[in-house]
This record gives sequence, structure tokens and C-alpha cells, in this order.
Amino acid sequence: MNADVILLIIRAPMDPDSTQDWKTLALGDRVRIIRIPSLFNESHYHNGDWEETFALYRHLIAQQEILTVAELDEFGVPWIEYESIDNDGTKVSNGLALDDDSWERVY
Repeated sequence: MNADVILLIIRAPMDPDSTQDWKTLALGDRVRIIRIPSLFNESHYHNGDWEETFALYRHLIAQQEILTVAELDEFGVPWIEYESIDNDGTKVSNGLALDDDSWERVY
């Protein structure tokens, strides 16, 4: 088993028109990723630089996994952490900010 670890931190731009108020999320709250953030519909996000981010969103949407808010950053933005294994066996830790319309709260 490969002991290499890659840390990937992903922050989509804040969406001021998001349908849920991410500011109400607290540490330990449970969420599910249900869509790619609507801000990513803008053409400048489709230049190839965001492909890993799109892939992570597609994976989390397909898995329908319940995730836990693991951190609130210095701006109060909630973050989830997700670990996966690359094709070469490398463990990848992903951080994803939830300041957009990509998620739903799970009760």
C-alpha cells in the first residue's frame, strides 16, 4: 500500500443567492452534496482548471454519502472533509467549502 497522502482543498466561490443559508451550519451538522454549485455554470470555470473539483462533486453526488461539517474557517464558512483513494492507491484528503447551493442538510 502506498503511504503517500495528497491534500486537496477546494473552495468554490461564495454564492450570495444560494437556496440554503450556509451560515446556519455548525460543527457536526450533517449534509449531503446534491448538485454542482450553480456558480460553476459560468463559462470561466470550464477551462480545465476546475476538473478535479467537478470530479469530486460528481463523485459525492453519486455516492449520496452523508458528510459532517468538520471545520468553520476564520470567515465562518463550513467545510467538510472527504478521503478517497486514487487509481494508483494514493490516499487523497479533500476539503470542500459549503458556501454555495451544492448541499442539503440531513437530519
